[in-house]
Amino acid sequence: MKMLLFMVIFYFCNVNGFESDLIGCFKNMPKNSSVYLANIQGDDHCIKSCNGIYYRYFSFYKGHCACSNFLGEQVTNSTCDSYCLDNQCDGLTQITNVYPTGNLVPGPPRNLSIANITSSSCRVYWREPESYINIIGYVVRAVPTQTFSTYPSNTLEWTFGNSTFQNEISTLLSATRYNISVHSISNEGNGASVYQIITTKLADPDTLPQQPVILSSDGYKMKIKLASTTNNNGPVSAYRIIVVKSDDNQAFQKDSVLSYTEAQRNGLSYYVAAEIKPEDINKEFTVGDGKRYGPFYNARLDPKTNYNILLGLVSYYNGETKIVYSQASGYHNGISILNVYDDSDQGDSPGVIIGLSIAIGLLTFMFITGIVGFLILKSRIVNRRQRLSENQELTLQGPMIEVENNGYIHEEDHIPVNHYRNLKQKVRTLSSNQLKIEPTNLLGVGKFGKVNSGTLHENDTLTTVTCYSIYDKKMNQDTKKSMLQELDLLIKTGKNENILNLIGTSETREMEVEIT
Repeated sequence: MKMLLFMVIFYFCNVNGFESDLIGCFKNMPKNSSVYLANIQGDDHCIKSCNGIYYRYFSFYKGHCACSNFLGEQVTNSTCDSYCLDNQCDGLTQITNVYPTGNLVPGPPRNLSIANITSSSCRVYWREPESYINIIGYVVRAVPTQTFSTYPSNTLEWTFGNSTFQNEISTLLSATRYNISVHSISNEGNGASVYQIITTKLADPDTLPQQPVILSSDGYKMKIKLASTTNNNGPVSAYRIIVVKSDDNQAFQKDSVLSYTEAQRNGLSYYVAAEIKPEDINKEFTVGDGKRYGPFYNARLDPKTNYNILLGLVSYYNGETKIVYSQASGYHNGISILNVYDDSDQGDSPGVIIGLSIAIGLLTFMFITGIVGFLILKSRIVNRRQRLSENQELTLQGPMIEVENNGYIHEEDHIPVNHYRNLKQKVRTLSSNQLKIEPTNLLGVGKFGKVNSGTLHENDTLTTVTCYSIYDKKMNQDTKKSMLQELDLLIKTGKNENILNLIGTSETREMEVEIT
């Protein structure tokens, strides 16, 4: 009896609740903007269903439920049953009780899709909501939920007009999971959102690894100290130790760094000696110990060869791999290893280290002094030969062949020494300290040498240039003669189809560099 009384009270409260929200009895409800729902059990189920799909009104009469954002013609502000008591209502009379759902904002946009996902951007597509009255615009929001970056992970937001249904969003973080959502804006407030989870692609690590520090060397092996590196563009998965034979002067191609065996087979002067875990990076490492580290063999070093040691940072994520290396060998972009032999068993003691440091300093001083003396002696010999050549030209007798100024006598087997000086006087000669060649950026190989990019420091400004390195000391007479002829032609014209402008030349002990 008590249970029955409770159900009766609840029923009347429920009915009276809906009656108090009744807008009225309507006929001719707009069919093209209404949604008719089947299998609805009561008006409570009807209001929940219409509110769940973001309609403003629901109508329920004689077991029929419909949802709509617009009203028809109102016949009375009371129920349809009250109206039919005073009027004749037959089966053809299309009337229904209309109630508010309490929802005023638009529903979620339809057909959300995301494509063209890169490491920093993606393109978002959507359509207008199923239920709405007016829309002012749309808001696309990107909320990071997981990232490797140490930068602040702020929510990004973009606003578009009501006629825009696709756009590219950028400035996203690499290797980061985002919740991408879209909702509409109306006069009554923000509409419901629809969202999709994406993950941006992996980008190259944003920080280069620090250069290794050499601690000791015995010719066949060398002990180095490594340092960890942060990466805001993805995980730090591993580190790779690269051995470079600096004597070979081979361009370092980061996309062709292979194992020791594969490098030997392909004629490369650099190889991966080891791959170590991030937790082992702060430990000392011995290059050339003959062990395997990961899939790589740490081969013994040749005591007669100078080496550079580079450190690579490896990042694996979602099937992608990105690797960056410490600055390439040469121009202080690596560790230049000298062959220091230590016969003592206690090579790590402070006394031995101090003694080796003093010996290295003295040898370096003697080496530099020897180079300076060699350059002075070479300059004197060249000047002496030039004076002898000029004297011989003054005492020449017999028939003379007239030639054009700055031309070449093709019948001669040898080019006079002073002819090269005449060519140099017609173009600027730049100091090698002003020029920095990038050995890792090989642009091509010419007839007389390699072509690399570089920078020229002049008058406190840096200029990007192209450097043609010519090892003229290693050329035979015919090749050198051909090179000088092409250089003379280039000086006269100043440019050709491959050169916009000849800036000048620079010389070292081993080669000449044409700067364009």
